Amino acid sequence: METYLEQMSAEGWQLERVGKHTAKFKATEPQDLKYYVDVFKDGGPLNPERDAEDYRSLCEESGWNFVTSHDYLQFFSAPRNTDPTPLQTDETIEQKIIEATLWPRELGGILMFFVILFMTRSQFSGTYTYDNLLTSIGVVGTYVYPLLAVPMFFIGVYTLAWLP
Repeated sequence: METYLEQMSAEGWQLERVGKHTAKFKATEPQDLKYYVDVFKDGGPLNPERDAEDYRSLCEESGWNFVTSHDYLQFFSAPRNTDPTPLQTDETIEQKIIEATLWPRELGGILMFFVILFMTRSQFSGTYTYDNLLTSIGVVGTYVYPLLAVPMFFIGVYTLAWLP
């Protein structure tokens, strides 16, 4: 993720905001920045008042500029010619934090979706009648869930490939 953000910055696109599966960039002059994405140990967003201010001021004292945040992710940047203090120094601990935070959050939602999908598909299998399609749940079970299953499948495969 950090490498991608650095490439976008070099092409003149500055990270502005991050969502669950999207990022918003604004056009700027190309900059040579390095990025750091911090993942919180217990997940969840910071307390918006005291905790966030303390954490971000500590990071700024270390040479990092706060860019944006989303849930358990905090995004920081610094000019490449500076040498900011690393926020995490032990890669093994950092990897364990990432796995403990991301696995349950990402895979939990995907698994829940597929459980609901298979429960509704088994309920409606073989009963595609006109009366069934007149109900809202019939339309959802017949058309909407299978259409949503395609992007969820690709998100699940991407998550499984990216995390290990």
